[in-house]
Amino acid sequence: MLPRPLPAERILHGVTLRAVILGLLGATLLASLGYLNDMVLQLESVVAGHQLPISVFVLVLLLACAAWPLGLLRRSWRLAPAELAVVTTLLLVSCSIPARGLMEAFTPTVAMPAHWYSIHPGWRKHALMDYLPPEMLAGGGQYDDRVLGGFLTGLRKGNEPIGLGDVPWAQWAPPLKTWLPLVFLMTVCMVCLGLVVHRQWTHRERLRYPIADLAGSLLAGGGGEEHLLRRRAFWIGLGAVLCLHLVNGLHVWWPDGIEIPMTLDLRAIRQRYPAIGRAPWGPQLLTPTIYPTVIAFSFFVASDISLSFGLAQPVVVALAMILTVHGVDISSDYISGGPTAWQRFGSYLAFAGIVLYVGRRHYGAVLSRALGGGARGEVLGYEAWACRIFLLAAALIAAKFILLGLDWPLAVLTVLLMILTFLMVARISAETGLFFIQPRWQPFAVLLGLLGGYAMGPKAMMIAAFLCAVISLDPSQSVQPYFINGLRICDRFEIRPARAAGLSLGAYGLGLAGAVVLVLWSNYDRGVPVDAWGYRRTPSSVFDAVTPQVDTLALSGELDESRGLSSVQRIARMAPSDRFLWSVGIGIVLVLVFGALRLRLPWWPLHPVMFLVWATWPALAFSFSFLLGWMVKQLVARLGGSRMHHAAKPLMIGIIAGELLGGAVFMVAGAVYHAVTGLQPEKYMIFPR
Repeated sequence: MLPRPLPAERILHGVTLRAVILGLLGATLLASLGYLNDMVLQLESVVAGHQLPISVFVLVLLLACAAWPLGLLRRSWRLAPAELAVVTTLLLVSCSIPARGLMEAFTPTVAMPAHWYSIHPGWRKHALMDYLPPEMLAGGGQYDDRVLGGFLTGLRKGNEPIGLGDVPWAQWAPPLKTWLPLVFLMTVCMVCLGLVVHRQWTHRERLRYPIADLAGSLLAGGGGEEHLLRRRAFWIGLGAVLCLHLVNGLHVWWPDGIEIPMTLDLRAIRQRYPAIGRAPWGPQLLTPTIYPTVIAFSFFVASDISLSFGLAQPVVVALAMILTVHGVDISSDYISGGPTAWQRFGSYLAFAGIVLYVGRRHYGAVLSRALGGGARGEVLGYEAWACRIFLLAAALIAAKFILLGLDWPLAVLTVLLMILTFLMVARISAETGLFFIQPRWQPFAVLLGLLGGYAMGPKAMMIAAFLCAVISLDPSQSVQPYFINGLRICDRFEIRPARAAGLSLGAYGLGLAGAVVLVLWSNYDRGVPVDAWGYRRTPSSVFDAVTPQVDTLALSGELDESRGLSSVQRIARMAPSDRFLWSVGIGIVLVLVFGALRLRLPWWPLHPVMFLVWATWPALAFSFSFLLGWMVKQLVARLGGSRMHHAAKPLMIGIIAGELLGGAVFMVAGAVYHAVTGLQPEKYMIFPR
């Protein structure tokens, strides 16, 4: 538990002018310069660790450490913990902008379709580009040498960087006017929804918020004798892991040096059980990497959650082995879906149903008050206003989708599915503390499985898939989980939620504006990085997902008829596939059954969140370390009980801090090396992307 704030901090509510200025300035710089760090210098991402971002938590640690010496010099120079909470929240919100949350794929996804379309005759056969409104694409989707050629190769001549005026802003104005309001409105939706669920999750359900607790421990760590930064165990953990990463990072720069292996080679198991190598995700399971942060973080989450994360990937590989032997295809595409993606959607849907059912009284009261009824004592004023703004913003997003060409039922469903994705990722983060979460299903995949290609039609398929590629491509770095954790940090220091929300929207708006300008300048100065996620994979995946559906309609002679269906006819002609229904049903049943077992049987060891995360990259990367963490936690509890478990927490926080600091050291070293030499620095990563 965090210490209660001092009386002076209660009066200020943590929102001092200097805290706001530092937070807004830091958020703008992080959102803008983060892209250069990630994509131009290609160093460890500023948001590596996702909801546990290196850049933010290392800065929090440094500010907390600086509080004591600054206080000795002059008491007013020391930032109070509540002020640090404001700065941390604004920085967290901005983390959703520079990397895969938005900017890594945004500009190439909007610019590159014209390039890839020109070299794929299969896409041109059905004139798929014609279904996308021109205002969604740079240059209207036409090949323009300055717009696309400069984007691909850069406009820089020699070593002289281009000016901001050299960017073809006129050709980018229509897509920016289309996308930026949509992105910001979705952020408004998520922030307002965060205010609606905040009291229910924190005070009624008492979710653990492990990430917020960790941040709070660092924020309040410079106080008395028992506080974190005065504990020897904390510095032992930090020093040991920092040394490990210094050794391994130096090995990357100078390969002849010493390396401490962090990856195990279990491939000998494949010789005895060759089916593991043939099963999806099986080979990767045999080369697990140890992540000290994940092991340490297991001490801050419930045992059933760490065990569920630890077993998630081995269990799904075992199931995949059985299904593969019997010839069952469980492969899934990132955009168009498949059995495993649809199963996870079913699990998300069931999990959302449980969340809504548990909080039905609170959510019903908020909605009633927002619409003009309900008792005032049950609902706070900011919650009612947040609900009203959320409904308005969601309606505006749906209206914009309709104006872009989606039929109204598809527009409404797309908005609801996007909101479901973001909200449940935030819920998983708040309840379990998992800091890297990929749903691995897209709203387009659900619409395609539910309606079928004929009912959707080629235009709706192209538009819906492209909307998902820009807005909901990677929910693991969406604004919602960052804001939820930031709101919890502010709540612990008695900072008003509505004030935190307003500042968060301001920080996001400034960060978004700065990032768009700097990223487009970088793209046209040097050319877009060819290994960017959006360079080929994202725009190509949209066309690759739609092309087979349109081919099928053309072969069956139903393409023209599909184009002409009305909104009502599209719903009436929906034809969900059997694979979709079975997969979704299995996902729903698994969550409901395990949820009931967990509720009824106190000894039940597994959490239903297991079915929301398995068969995803984060589960594959972290499952082994979570299992190790669970084992270490059980061993500590058995040997020394709760007292030893509590005493080990400073050590574990030190381990996490040491790993984050190790990543930050080589980020800074790489940036300095590039500034001095102009050469590309070596890349040392401590977390998977």
